[in-house]
Amino acid sequence: MRLKGLLARLGIGRPDAASAEPLFMNMPDGELADLARASQKTLHHFRALLATAEHPDASPMVKTYIPDPDGKGMWLWLSVEHVDDVGFDARVFEAPAHFPGITPGSSRFIANEEVGDWAVIFDGVLHGGYSLRLQRGRLPESERGAYDAYIGAQSYAPLPDLM
Repeated sequence: MRLKGLLARLGIGRPDAASAEPLFMNMPDGELADLARASQKTLHHFRALLATAEHPDASPMVKTYIPDPDGKGMWLWLSVEHVDDVGFDARVFEAPAHFPGITPGSSRFIANEEVGDWAVIFDGVLHGGYSLRLQRGRLPESERGAYDAYIGAQSYAPLPDLM
């Protein structure tokens, strides 16, 4: 995983980064639960992609729910740095400023059962990204190109079959 490449795509670390606010969208919990179930059923596909792909600029990510001290929380994407049988070592690359204890660059272990979504971009093609696709579909057509550029996707691979 090349965190620097992902951060550059997101506008972090560039002179114009101050104008590039992280993109957080609210989605109803029911929809997220449905997406998480679909993502869980295809987690083996994500692992296979990571094991067989030789893309130095790949950007594998997992999405997980992170609670806060007030009993609330949010779903957050983290960049995958290492994969093992029981989960993923991942790093926060963007977080809302008001969220305590979560800062860009901090690391967390995400167990398999805590993965709510997964995504990886190979050569501009997004694989997985169930919630990213839902968010994109909610945008007006005129805003989808900017969204694609923001996440680094030029096209979308078909989602794997649910097993």
